[in-house]
Amino acid sequence: MLKPVLLRSCALIVALFTLVSVAAAQELRTWSDASGKFKIKAKFLSEDGGTVTLETEDGKELEIELKKLSSADQKAVADLKKEMSDSPFKSKGDDPFKPKGTGSAKTTPKKNADDADEPSPQSRDVSVNWTEAEVITLGGASEEWKLDPPAAEEPIFKNRGKTVALPAKSNFFEGLKGLAVSAVAKKAAVGYVLGEPKPRGTTRVLICDLETGKAGTAASTLGQMIPLALHDDGKQIVMRREEFGFGNQDRMEVWTLRGSKITKLVEWVPYTDLNGADKDVLWAEFTDAETLATSSRSGRVALWKFPDIAPICYFDTVNGGVPGLSPDRKLIAYSNGEHIGIFDVAKREVTMQRPTPSKLTWPYLAFSPSGKRIGCIAQDKMLCWNTEDGALINEIPANGAQFHGGIDFPHDNFILANNRILVDVENQIKLWQYDGAEQLKSVGGWTFIAATDGSKPGRCSPGNCRIPWRSTCRRRHSPIPACSSSRPEAPSSWT
Repeated sequence: MLKPVLLRSCALIVALFTLVSVAAAQELRTWSDASGKFKIKAKFLSEDGGTVTLETEDGKELEIELKKLSSADQKAVADLKKEMSDSPFKSKGDDPFKPKGTGSAKTTPKKNADDADEPSPQSRDVSVNWTEAEVITLGGASEEWKLDPPAAEEPIFKNRGKTVALPAKSNFFEGLKGLAVSAVAKKAAVGYVLGEPKPRGTTRVLICDLETGKAGTAASTLGQMIPLALHDDGKQIVMRREEFGFGNQDRMEVWTLRGSKITKLVEWVPYTDLNGADKDVLWAEFTDAETLATSSRSGRVALWKFPDIAPICYFDTVNGGVPGLSPDRKLIAYSNGEHIGIFDVAKREVTMQRPTPSKLTWPYLAFSPSGKRIGCIAQDKMLCWNTEDGALINEIPANGAQFHGGIDFPHDNFILANNRILVDVENQIKLWQYDGAEQLKSVGGWTFIAATDGSKPGRCSPGNCRIPWRSTCRRRHSPIPACSSSRPEAPSSWT
């Protein structure tokens, strides 16, 4: 029989061995993705539902799907989980069994202000190789334009959506500069930009649930970025650098938010082969969960694999031109200044193209909610075509105004130019000029208007162009007297 002293010694050895096994889970090791291209030094915290949580040397937590890790790391996760579950001991100050955010507070080294916007350890810096992308030729005019109109937009709401309360400005000079809406996720990403502290400035961004009317926590970081597109999952935000001057809207990043924390997943400059202002990104939309479309200031329209961020194909239009995505996200309408055309996303080819009645300067395009019409603003004029046969419905002169800065097509009969000038297409009447919206986006049969009011909380409100079209952002508005009283389905008021 073993003596009591020997028994105690054996028990101590077993306990120490167990503690060493648990400590191994807390040690830093090099983790690798399945391709072996990306590596990071971190310690294992937990695995839950196929998601592995790691902690880097500087105390940042990050997540990666288990299936995306190398086979060796997947085995390591299984071994570490078993060792941790077998252990009867837990560290009071660092409990790996508690969900993130519920454990004891940890003190991390204070960072310098200049370090606050450094990329997260898992952020991928992608170098674009355009030689691998297919080049699409626009060609000349099509002999025949015959197109089945794309499916109409699915309404985001069955009834009226709810107004989302937005946070007040953090500073008098902060501006609400970005609004990206996903009809699939029924969510919106709202972005604020402040030029302080100089020279980097500050970005605040939050995600709003448009069905419930609830706003998430605003997350802040150094740098000036705005949301351009929101992924179908309602979580991944495509951000773009937003700094003063041409050539300073060129860099893109993909962010996710978790409370007040921003995680940067990918960083890239899409149009690296262009120079100066030409490489600025003016437009971005998801055509599906795995494809992102972008357009540069030079007019280059490109499709990208997402989240790989590899160019699939591209075609060149005209400087300052911005394309429009159809309601079903299968077609892209574009203009090269002398033609209007249709690009089929799935086929990756131009299917229709015909001459415009005159040369267009900086053409911005959009489909109507039904998909039956294509609208265009081009500095000194507004145009509208029938999608099915390409027939021109109307060409409306600006009459001294400037139609530039954005187009929305909130209703088949009305086009909104510059986020503020509403025009009746059928009757060629300028109906309203509304100066209260800081950001505006028409998606899913609704027009979302975001505005702030000084130090008070702002709002993101849904409105539509079905009698009446209303905005609950009660700021400066003034009707432009109409030239005719025969305005079918005309909005009766802005309130």
